[in-house]
Amino acid sequence: YYFRDQYGHQEELTLNAGLTFICAPTSHGKTSALNNIALNEAKRIAGQGKCILYFSYEVAKNRIVLDLLNTQINDPEICEGMIYENANPLNEIRKALINGNNNFNGAHRTNFERGLQTMNGYWNTGTIQIIDKAYKVGDLLKLIEYVYNHPDQYGEISMVLIDYVQLIYKEGKFTLRTEELKEIVNDIKEFATDHTLPFILAAQFNRKAVSPASATLDNIGEAGDIERIADTIISLINLDRYSQQSNLPDKDTEESIKLLNEAGLQISGISDEYEKAKLKGKMFAKILKRRYGRSFISAVFDWNGTTKH
Repeated sequence: YYFRDQYGHQEELTLNAGLTFICAPTSHGKTSALNNIALNEAKRIAGQGKCILYFSYEVAKNRIVLDLLNTQINDPEICEGMIYENANPLNEIRKALINGNNNFNGAHRTNFERGLQTMNGYWNTGTIQIIDKAYKVGDLLKLIEYVYNHPDQYGEISMVLIDYVQLIYKEGKFTLRTEELKEIVNDIKEFATDHTLPFILAAQFNRKAVSPASATLDNIGEAGDIERIADTIISLINLDRYSQQSNLPDKDTEESIKLLNEAGLQISGISDEYEKAKLKGKMFAKILKRRYGRSFISAVFDWNGTTKH
């Protein structure tokens, strides 16, 4: 993934050992971002005896499997030519898998079979391992430690993904949730540093983060010292959702438009349909913190709302 500054200089994102946080408001693409990272990493390490550990605290494993398959196939018209009436591609994939047969035609059938073959390879080799049990942080790290110490059985850990950090709890009692979360993030950071592992954690913004301008460090929900501890923090805003909002302050809109232009999306406003059309299928991302590189560089990614690619 490439980010750019206001002068057009590009820089590639690297996910180093330590903690990287992917932050977004509700339903703006946190889980989908993790899925894309998982698929890219799986492709990179395929056949090397390595594994990705993916801990899902919010979404059931079978749903993550289907979401990953949907993104891997990346065919928004996958249900064309099928006997099913439901127009939701993910439901069509589910039915095809359950029934053991399908009526995908032509290129759609080829895309489905190729994507399924790729994902089956990841599952069968343990390249991607999904765990949907809500472990407390102590048990979570014990499990990762066990896998880490048995590479011959599970593969060498390449990356750990956690969706999402505000749903993790810690053994014991705490007066304030922010203090508990601070200890959780500290525990994970210490583990990541000791084992030289990259952890990518989704985190949710609070309700104040509704635009590119307001997706800032101080709006990370229950921040729990995330800003200080993190090695990298990336904000995400689904621009189609952003453009559908109303009553945004003029100052916020002006700053958001400036950020979008700096990221390479030429836009003068979000009030008329012509300008809104430019935001459809786009995702704004900004590096808010980066311990080993430049911060406050941004990107506008093409985003398919159907396949989440």
